[in-house]
Amino acid sequence: MVWYFKIWTLVLKGLLLFMLPLILVVIILEKAFSIIQKLIHPITTHLPQEGIFGAGMLPLLAIVILFFITLIAGVWIEKKKVKTIIPFLEDKLLVLIPGYTLLKSRVNEVFGDLDSKCKSVLVGENDQWKFGIEIERNENGYSMVFFPDPPDAKSGELKMIKSDSIKILEVSMSSLTNLIKKYGLGSTSLIK
Repeated sequence: MVWYFKIWTLVLKGLLLFMLPLILVVIILEKAFSIIQKLIHPITTHLPQEGIFGAGMLPLLAIVILFFITLIAGVWIEKKKVKTIIPFLEDKLLVLIPGYTLLKSRVNEVFGDLDSKCKSVLVGENDQWKFGIEIERNENGYSMVFFPDPPDAKSGELKMIKSDSIKILEVSMSSLTNLIKKYGLGSTSLIK
């Protein structure tokens, strides 16, 4: 591969897999903050004129309101009725966000959500083994496995593989992705 093609590939990956989601989150938070400030602007005459820690009362109040809105949204998401809507949203809308599924699995892992079906695995092919993430397993004896590529572990290859050629690792997905980011350095400690 020509060196400049590799550079452009890395630039595009960085743009699409890192910068775009980050910019979208910043834009959404900025827009939410702006809307809240406009809604509470009429009560600014009743707020003290001096700020706290160098910030005015209006932005601080907007931050507090945004915090409570997200807290209420978090409580609302835990409701049983809402949990039935979330898979529909994920299938139709959220899959369009690059790296969403991998990020969701890592968040579930951090917060101890055992419903996460993704597992760290080793897949054997012709006396060679490859690290992967089992996305799902069906009753016909096949598994969908994502093979992340270094250095970012967000892009890679997706394959349907016979489940009997897969060894499930007792390793968290974050540990596996960190291992892949280091080009496999330290992988011998995972294999028993």
